[in-house]
Amino acid sequence: MSIMDKTKDKIELHLHIDGAIRTETIWDIARIRGIALDGTLESYRHKVTLTSQESLQGFLKCFENFMFIISGCRDAIKRISYELCEDEARQGVMYFEGRLCPHLLANSNSGGILEWNQQPGDCSPRDVVDAVLDGFREGERDFGIKARAVLCCMFHRPEWSDDVVGLCKEFRDRGVVGIDIAGDELVNFTHPQHIAAFQEAARCGISRTVHAGEIGPAEHVKIAMEQYSAQRIGHGYGIVHDEDIYAMVKESNIHIEVCPVSSMITQGARCACYKTHPAKRFAKDGLNFSISSDDPGVMLASLEHNISYVVNHMGLTEAILPTLTMNAARSCFLPDDERNELIERVKHVHNIQ
Repeated sequence: MSIMDKTKDKIELHLHIDGAIRTETIWDIARIRGIALDGTLESYRHKVTLTSQESLQGFLKCFENFMFIISGCRDAIKRISYELCEDEARQGVMYFEGRLCPHLLANSNSGGILEWNQQPGDCSPRDVVDAVLDGFREGERDFGIKARAVLCCMFHRPEWSDDVVGLCKEFRDRGVVGIDIAGDELVNFTHPQHIAAFQEAARCGISRTVHAGEIGPAEHVKIAMEQYSAQRIGHGYGIVHDEDIYAMVKESNIHIEVCPVSSMITQGARCACYKTHPAKRFAKDGLNFSISSDDPGVMLASLEHNISYVVNHMGLTEAILPTLTMNAARSCFLPDDERNELIERVKHVHNIQ
């Protein structure tokens, strides 16, 4: 069966483009760009993937071993965005939101900061967004999928946040549907430049999600809702440790982007096994959440893998999956008319009345 003919019945909202790159693609781009890598493809794979428990900070260090190869190369950025459409379509995804920090993939106009010691050049954050959207557009055409972008601020780089919201404004009619803030939430979570950028995004009607309560306290989720004006929460597992904030999240019906495998590898879930994962309580209490893969290239765990863990290890039944897909459809960042079309498609595919 071709990818175009595959039944598409899934939605993914929390997916980092730079964390979803095929190792083979990184290796090939290094060859094309004349960047020498030691060892073999298989030995290199161990440097850019992580499947055992590590701290979030340790996990983020994996990116140091490959981002310098991709950053600053428009063709590479377009390619990984196109291939992401293929990988998502292959597992039956009808719609996804891929997120990225444009400044991390650029090699110019990032305030003099080259995060990965990549070679300086002429690929600006604006050029990065342009390349991603070009890749998405071609991927949509070739694989029968719908792809949109969410642009990320980074907790450790408050000086980029104003620029990120500016890019969201510039590209909102070309496929950028929202803003996020990612990275280590224990650094600069309440920095005024971050909060001001999100308040500006809210003023302009740009949709907002915030990484909060992943490794940080439940209080970060409250701050995300009240000060960042977040409409969705990335991870949010920490709310199970504060009953007042848990109740606030439930009452507000804010959407939580749950990434099961990621949360166990980075220890964000703060539980001994999947059977005691916070998402199990989310399901029991009827919270608004969906399942995503986060960084499937680094963690070697696709959306399908994450869903299988929910059913086979967490102990939820397959009967909940249509509900989670509908939660994602209703909480996606598409314009109202497109969101309504997506909701109707989910109803049809999953026979929801």
